[in-house]
Amino acid sequence: MSKIGKRNYLSLVEALFAIALLAIFFNLATMFYYDGRKTAMKSMDKASHARSVSTLAENWRNFIHTASEPVKVEADKILFKNHAAIEVKNGQLVFSKPDGQKSFALAKNFTASFELEKNPGESPLLVLYLKSKGSKGQVLKDKFIRIAAAAGGGGK
Repeated sequence: MSKIGKRNYLSLVEALFAIALLAIFFNLATMFYYDGRKTAMKSMDKASHARSVSTLAENWRNFIHTASEPVKVEADKILFKNHAAIEVKNGQLVFSKPDGQKSFALAKNFTASFELEKNPGESPLLVLYLKSKGSKGQVLKDKFIRIAAAAGGGGK
């Protein structure tokens, strides 16, 4: 008897089943890849934000310690006796002294404000608040970063 009736190929149903399984695996692989990429980007944004806040805090404290006593403290500006100033302009924090100025860009969803805290028996504190904005631009009251430095520093 000859082997003419024996076949060595897949039927159409088997081939479609194999293609469907490959498509499912490919879909899962791309989904995991993009979810992992999104998570990595969020982590990188958080790290970058933390680094910029750390740099800003260091410059804030250095500026306050080298400036003289504050004369006027408003929500968006601080004036010192030695004609130095700190103010919020166009999404930037500007540190000005008579010999020059430095600017630091605020993170895209943050706004800055200042406050002078006076506690009895303690030296006054100048406080920088970095407040987060919500999706509609409103300032969120429960999400902020507080950076404090003792007022009335060295006065170079």
